[in-house]
Parts: sequence; C-alpha cells; structure tokens
Amino acid sequence: MRTSLLMLPISFAILSGCVVTSYPGPNDPKWTNVQPVAGANHVIRSQSNQSLCLDVKGDKAASNQEVEVFNCNFNPNQRWNFVGAPNGANNVQGIGGLCLDVAGSSTADGARVNEFPCGNDKPNQTFRYHQNGHIREVQSNKCLTVNPISSGSALFLQTCDPLNQGQYWVIQ
Repeated sequence: MRTSLLMLPISFAILSGCVVTSYPGPNDPKWTNVQPVAGANHVIRSQSNQSLCLDVKGDKAASNQEVEVFNCNFNPNQRWNFVGAPNGANNVQGIGGLCLDVAGSSTADGARVNEFPCGNDKPNQTFRYHQNGHIREVQSNKCLTVNPISSGSALFLQTCDPLNQGQYWVIQ
C-alpha cells in the first residue's frame, strides 16, 4: 500500500531546498483540552497554594526581569493580559506591556521564564492554558513550573508531569 506524503503528520519537510515548518493544529495532542483565555487584568495563582500569584520580581517593567510566585498583593506586577495568538494560544503580557518569555528561546527543562519585549510570532512567548490547569509554552509543549511552591520561587519550564503540583495554575 502506498501512502501519500500529504497524509503523514510531519513537523517539517525539505522540498526543493526549502524547509517548510508545520505548526501544531487541532488534531495535535498539544491542543487537548485547551481552555481559551482572553482579556486584561487577570491574576494567575498557583492551584495548590492560591495565596501565591505569578509576579514580576521587584515590581519592574524591565527586559529580562525574572518572573516568580509571590504572596498575592494584586499590584500591577501581578496582573496579566492575554492577547490572542493563532491556534488557541496567547501572548501573556505583564507590567509595562512586556511578554512572558522563555529566556533565550530555550526548550530545555529548567529554562527560566522572564519578561521581555513582545515580538511577532515568537513561540517562546506563546502559551496555551489547558483545562487541567497546565500552562504550556507552544515551542516546547513544556509546562510553566515553580518548585518549591513558596513565595519567591522562580518560574521555569519543565516537562509536564501530572504529579507535579507546581505546574497547575488558576487564571482569574
């Protein structure tokens, strides 16, 4: 039986010397149970300790500023805007209109998440919120993670693990 190349799920193909990238679509497991989020002035809380909120460290709107969890105070550095991106994803803008950003576009476990000027179509600044509470970065499909789950702990990427309570978030 002969299978057409068009019927195979591919992440890229080399055609006449060009690289064609295919981005995940609705049949991709990365889309499973995506929960749309839109609008401004959201608070992102740790699901396992809802007194902790996603926080731009030092209350600063600065490039490469670290993002952490901190005791909820509802100041501007704990407010997040969800800006629609393709395929059910969002750019997440914080204080100063800067975006959540995986440092250096890294896909490695442990990659730090900070704030950085928003760019056009930057997968390391694009996230999907899932019904189970995971927030996944689209480039790596890894989860926003905090460990330990305590005030002052930095946010980073980690392979999603259903047993890791530091990967579950509530958006309000």
